[in-house]
Amino acid sequence: MDSAIERTQQPGIGRIVPVPIAEHPQSIPVSIDELEQVRANFLDPEYMVDQTYRLYRLDNRGKRMYVAVYEDGRFIIAPSVTTVESTCGPASPHLIQWFKDHTAEYCAWYAECSKNYGTYFHVLTARILRHEPLYLDHSWLDADMGAFYQQEGYDLVEGRRWIDHAERDLCKDVYGFLTWVKDYEISPVAIEYPIMDPDGMAAGTIDLVAWATFEEKDGRGKTAVITKKRKLIMVDYKSRLTGFYDTDGIQLQGYKPMWDKEHPELPVEETWSFCCKAYRLPVGSTVTPYQFKKQDNPVHAALWGLWLQAFHVDPANMTISPRTEFFGGEVTVDTDLSTVFVEVDPLGQLIEHETAMNQTAKSDKEGLFSA
Repeated sequence: MDSAIERTQQPGIGRIVPVPIAEHPQSIPVSIDELEQVRANFLDPEYMVDQTYRLYRLDNRGKRMYVAVYEDGRFIIAPSVTTVESTCGPASPHLIQWFKDHTAEYCAWYAECSKNYGTYFHVLTARILRHEPLYLDHSWLDADMGAFYQQEGYDLVEGRRWIDHAERDLCKDVYGFLTWVKDYEISPVAIEYPIMDPDGMAAGTIDLVAWATFEEKDGRGKTAVITKKRKLIMVDYKSRLTGFYDTDGIQLQGYKPMWDKEHPELPVEETWSFCCKAYRLPVGSTVTPYQFKKQDNPVHAALWGLWLQAFHVDPANMTISPRTEFFGGEVTVDTDLSTVFVEVDPLGQLIEHETAMNQTAKSDKEGLFSA
């Protein structure tokens, strides 16, 4: 049935209710780029099947939200895991001190450049896990990063300046990740996997779900027996060098229940955080060129549950509202200034986009059977 949606603000509920499309307010269309459809980077066909929904991501007034479109016509809105954390979690004392120690301009510059570097590093990790070749050469990686930054519209000059300022080394970061993959015999099941809780409580993108090999020791001394065990783990990457924070473990407690609900036949056994590390060359036999921490603190799971409840208490947190912008056309002193504004409604555009897709699919199907 062709339908639009009416936003509901029910505490703890992310569902939105279908209403006739004629009742949906008209708005000026915006670029579909504002509503990015997110897909997994890699799925192991031995274990994974296609999801029963399409997932879109959009930044809504500083908050990242997701919209799932199901095959039966339902639209469900959910906040990202990081949005729940930033809205309901306490600010880190270390982060507060960092903001106090630097100017607002520096903090904004550093955060933006760090985010862009982290995005590129995630791209490299996916390529490594898919067994694609890379070159441990600064010139090659710099050129590759340049092509990616240009594609994404990132500022390459500032990106390079940040790398020098933060004393980062792409070759070292790549080598560290390669070493981790080989140390734990990582075999990916899903890379960059977008997912939503079926009740719309939260959504996000899981960096990695993979099989990993762990050594387990039974006994002591020379009589100890070491066995290898394969486990299905969930990993969240951090491109920083400074180690792990409590929020890293809490975020993983947000992702794990969503995965286990969607894939009850393939539950995650453990959650881990991976982080880059500063080290010197040559790499000695006692040096681990990465950081890897098991996130099994039960307090983290309890805190995530509290944050999630707190987020859904306020209906405004679940609202994706249209916004008003200047229309960008020509004006003169004779222009009626009441006409220079447009309403931008990305959610409304998504409804129109999905409705058009459904109508096309329906027509193609009818044409196939009539032929």
